[in-house]
Amino acid sequence: MVALKSPIASFAPVTALPPVKIRLRALLRDIKFSFVRRYRAFKFSGQGVECNLCGKEFGTFMPTGVAAPVLEENSVVGGGYRENARCPWCESVERTRLILHYLTDEAKLFSGKRFKVLHVAPEIRMVPLIRKFPFVDLLTVDLYRPYVDECMDILNIQKPDDSFDVILCSHVLEHVDDDLVAMREIKRVLKPGGFAIVQVPISFTNPKTLEDSAVLTESERLEKFGQIDHVRLYGQDYFDRLESAGFSVEKYLPV
Repeated sequence: MVALKSPIASFAPVTALPPVKIRLRALLRDIKFSFVRRYRAFKFSGQGVECNLCGKEFGTFMPTGVAAPVLEENSVVGGGYRENARCPWCESVERTRLILHYLTDEAKLFSGKRFKVLHVAPEIRMVPLIRKFPFVDLLTVDLYRPYVDECMDILNIQKPDDSFDVILCSHVLEHVDDDLVAMREIKRVLKPGGFAIVQVPISFTNPKTLEDSAVLTESERLEKFGQIDHVRLYGQDYFDRLESAGFSVEKYLPV
């Protein structure tokens, strides 16, 4: 996803695949999971919830995530095992549906005004929904994933200042060694008056973010931060960290 100094990121970045190969991979993936999706749709059939990405209704969403004691102990939202979270059809999770809800219902991103959008580590199911609108100019970037428009490190966004109206960056900063540098880079390329959605797993009970540069192994990171490739566990000072990078922070709680 992003550059790490630890052995976890010992593999080399890849270049973006040609569009034909991207479409072929997407087709093969859809064929592979078509039967699985239909089974899930039957198993979770009902009208209790509706997915705003695929538009399908189910009795409940599927459980997802891996239980990690540190996430439960610190009341972390956006991580760990959740009972009612993943869509049986498109496999979207809560954070992705929340972003789309905000973009469509609150920010009115798809209202007709032209926007330049930077999507970091893009959620694969959301990209077509954004890209189908001709007045939205979308650029997808990632350091390792092959299906993006450009291979790019969030610690060094290779774009001029004030380039984008909207920046989407969900569950990336917890992977980055120097998240303050990444925050400043996001702020630098964001146009005045634009907005960024920067989601992270966050503890509702810890006032301070937990991080320790001496924690390097996968087992240590799983124990301390709840995932083998996380380098911190954000607390309520996350908003202060964003403000220190120059952002004006607004907490969004959908109703």
